[in-house]
Amino acid sequence: EGAARPPRQAYMTGREGARGAPGNRPPAAEPPPAVLPMIASGLRKARRGGREGKGETGSAAGVDDSRALLEKRGLAPVEARLAGMTDASHCENVRELMDWGLDFWGLSDARMMELSWSMLREWGLHEAFKIHPARFAALLAVLFEHSHPVPYHNKRHWFSVAATTWAILHGAPEVRRHLSRLELLASIVAALGHDTDHPGVTNGFLSLLKHDLALRYNDISILENHHCATFFGLLAREDCDFLSGLSRKEFATLRGLVVACILNTDMARHFNLLEDFKQTEKMPKGWSSSEGGRRTLLSMVVHCADIGNPLRGWNVYKKCADRIADEFCEQVRLEDYFNLPRTAHMEGLEKAGARAKMEVGFTRVFASPTLLLLKRRFPQLEERVAVMRENCQRWEKS
Repeated sequence: EGAARPPRQAYMTGREGARGAPGNRPPAAEPPPAVLPMIASGLRKARRGGREGKGETGSAAGVDDSRALLEKRGLAPVEARLAGMTDASHCENVRELMDWGLDFWGLSDARMMELSWSMLREWGLHEAFKIHPARFAALLAVLFEHSHPVPYHNKRHWFSVAATTWAILHGAPEVRRHLSRLELLASIVAALGHDTDHPGVTNGFLSLLKHDLALRYNDISILENHHCATFFGLLAREDCDFLSGLSRKEFATLRGLVVACILNTDMARHFNLLEDFKQTEKMPKGWSSSEGGRRTLLSMVVHCADIGNPLRGWNVYKKCADRIADEFCEQVRLEDYFNLPRTAHMEGLEKAGARAKMEVGFTRVFASPTLLLLKRRFPQLEERVAVMRENCQRWEKS
């Protein structure tokens, strides 16, 4: 008694008087009094749902901003191509998306935008959620600008994971009928954003380096947390918010699914995710009977798409493998520069034999068990199992 009270922390500012029932609270002052500046600066972004139930695609000013953004980047024609896409062009896009030999490494930004739009259109998502083509294209334009000049983890890999996620789900109508349109939309959004702002190094490297991101996320799924936070930061921009037609509840549901899918791309969670997927097979009423079961399935599909290069045709797969090896070699050089221990499986990858050994090991330990598990729910993947085995044999002979 009589001891000095501990100083109030900054995050406590403005908390007093907020514990009563909502109906008893006084009307909020304008501007909010005594609110931490960081909180005040984010209030505009936090007001999603003000148009709930009206089915709007956002203010005219927001769309104009999206168009201005596209114009500035030389992408103004993209909106018209998305909005006026013919049935024939769309069907050709669908055919291309279903092609496991699609060489995405040569696609332009505009072409990736068109193919991404067809993912939404084929499932009727653009109409169901009032997605404006200019805002969708603007989000992708800004997202692609967060792609760094690294060999593998760049915008074309991000697109490939979205395309593969879409192709797996599209090839299984029996699975899709158990998923809501919002869940399907979340799978595409998660895949597109799953590696946003990837620096081309691993979580382990950032942790050993004591990088700011490692400190911010406490060495837990460092990159995955960063990808997720950065992506939603882009989505919060008025000119990029193509999901402005969602209600507050819909957005909260979608965000939860996207966060789960992105965090589950962390290879540290790989084996736990596979175990969770196995558990969904034991659910008395089936995997689709609970939100958790459906969330696990979507996480598994996005994860499989992320590590699924061995499922692709050899020519594209070989390009992916070489790019991954090049990126790993660059990390080893960075480890030497910062006097960090070298990551063992990344050493010596300048040699073709070492690359082949790494790919065979990755396929056997990670890709193959994942695909074989997922095939139980997606029987059309049997063909990809055969391709994966052929690719593995080809590495072994090289």
